[in-house]
Amino acid sequence: ALAIGSSHALAIRANGTVVAWGDNSFGQCNVPEGLVDVVVVAAFAQGSCALTADGRVFAWGNAAPIRELKLDAPVVDVACDNGGISAIQADGSELRANDSGITGSSRELQNTIAWAEDNPSLHIQADGSVFYGYDYSNSPWVCEGLTEVAALADGQFVLRRDGTLRWGTDDLGIGNVVAIAAGFKELAL
Repeated sequence: ALAIGSSHALAIRANGTVVAWGDNSFGQCNVPEGLVDVVVVAAFAQGSCALTADGRVFAWGNAAPIRELKLDAPVVDVACDNGGISAIQADGSELRANDSGITGSSRELQNTIAWAEDNPSLHIQADGSVFYGYDYSNSPWVCEGLTEVAALADGQFVLRRDGTLRWGTDDLGIGNVVAIAAGFKELAL
């Protein structure tokens, strides 16, 4: 798995450790010592975070010390942006956290299997559909034309379950892709 921030990148090695490279002006490449069993990494402009197999979340960079976020329940996926970290907990609820602790209200996501942090967050459903944000009646807005989605990156790049890559609903003519990550001006396949 890969994650790309504005000017740094993270990757999970086969042994579950993390390697980081690029600009380290805010400590975003200072991977915590002893961080193992990582299953998800996420990056934003000046920071990084990782999710371990046992559901713990670690954050570093953004000129703040390395820390483990104390959340109410095990986490199954994470994403981060300049406002903090978003986590999907095992019970399907969403939490927002930053240096001050938990900041956002929990919302039932029902069937969300993965997401991409954007404004608003994009949620991939178990059936491969995508929704973003909520309307005033608390109903999700469905992204029309996006089906069979396996992964999203930077709110624009779509990896479909058949291995093809799209930019929004436009086919890019690239196949056999197994993972994607995008940052400020980069796309990694």
